[in-house]
Amino acid sequence: MDLIRFALFLLAAVAMTKVGEDVFFNWKKDDAVDFVPEESEPKSFMDQEPDDLTIIGGIKPDMVPILEEAGYSSFADIELADVSEIKDALNSSFPAVSESEIKLWSKQASFAVQGRMEELEQLKAKMARARMRRLVQ
Repeated sequence: MDLIRFALFLLAAVAMTKVGEDVFFNWKKDDAVDFVPEESEPKSFMDQEPDDLTIIGGIKPDMVPILEEAGYSSFADIELADVSEIKDALNSSFPAVSESEIKLWSKQASFAVQGRMEELEQLKAKMARARMRRLVQ
């Protein structure tokens, strides 16, 4: 416990020397800094552009209207969806889509929701290589 207190003391001492004593002891609520520019207004939910589901490997443009009709219009919808429900929605028009493929859609959608587009592209490339290996065999 004493080691933790000592570490916190050192951290505070370093912060005071780097930032300055005034910040810690003479700070007033009225001196708060506005770091958000006045012209930047938060976007409303309605102003956001819809997600392009076709960037998910395996979702074809013909599938998008069917998915949207079933209530899956965003990456988050695909990520959180029950695999069997998506399978049921696509079954009449796209019976060849497997549940394992839909699980991969969910993983890709998760990357897209988090903005991890590089990892999404890596996963899509890995899936394409695996598909090519199956075709060659």
